[in-house]
Amino acid sequence: MDRMRESVVRVECPVCGGLFRLVDEAARAVASAMGASGVEFSSFQVGTTLPGQVLEADFKLSMEAATTSSESIKRELNRLIGKRVQALTGKEFSRSPDVVAVVSLPSVSVSLLVMPVYAAGRYRKLLRGPMPLEELAASAGARSVTIHSPLRDGDARVLGEERMVLQLNSPRSRSIPGPGLVGFLELIELSRASRSDVEKLKEEIDRERTYRGLVLFREAPDSDSLRSVSEFMEGRRVRQGRRSKLVKLMRLRPLGGRAAELLLRGEGGISVEGLVDGIGVSPSISGVLGIEARLVQLDVLDA
Repeated sequence: MDRMRESVVRVECPVCGGLFRLVDEAARAVASAMGASGVEFSSFQVGTTLPGQVLEADFKLSMEAATTSSESIKRELNRLIGKRVQALTGKEFSRSPDVVAVVSLPSVSVSLLVMPVYAAGRYRKLLRGPMPLEELAASAGARSVTIHSPLRDGDARVLGEERMVLQLNSPRSRSIPGPGLVGFLELIELSRASRSDVEKLKEEIDRERTYRGLVLFREAPDSDSLRSVSEFMEGRRVRQGRRSKLVKLMRLRPLGGRAAELLLRGEGGISVEGLVDGIGVSPSISGVLGIEARLVQLDVLDA
């Protein structure tokens, strides 16, 4: 009887420091943060950040036990908190989640990472200038938007339909935008995509495209000189950095005075501006003609 009256002294685990007692509190904090975020999601994942001394003690114990099958404290905490969050929210735990919740222990502070939404389709840019990304992000309910495309159009108009993958960053909804105009950007036939589609799209960088440009020369060239330059460049590969690009077709049509229209078909990724002024590209229109030239305007006609 005397032994039953002895008080029991609780001793903290020398490895985890009692972090497992915070699992329920952490799960409630995650569920609360998710609910307060106003973000639409159907799947989630949980991660934790732990004190350095806990990670060090866990690693040391694993080394002393000389086992390869043990589960780390971090992974077990992620699993337990995730199971409780799933029970509290009714959302699915997933390895490809819509939302990632990171819990800092022992403070039980939570940060949410909303994973991007991807949409594959085509676009046309009807006016010159930078992409209207802020307007596009606002219309899609995202913090920001990234447009992935093999084409680097800069200030050019894109009058043909160019392939793209739209990346909506920190979206409040998991739905994808519908087709139509956003400012001067026309979105065409969008469908749900993934990060792997971005990588596939990069493989199309060398696909041929047709360009139309307005070229301004320092002094007026004659028609014969422009024809000679076109004949020299057509079918030739030009050096561009470490790569070469094929000029499949070139036409230079005088417009009067110092201006000429350039019609070019070449491999994707070719620097039309460099092909005109010779900066970073050789041979160039300026170099072959012997007259300084610069590209004033550019349209991408097809891809």
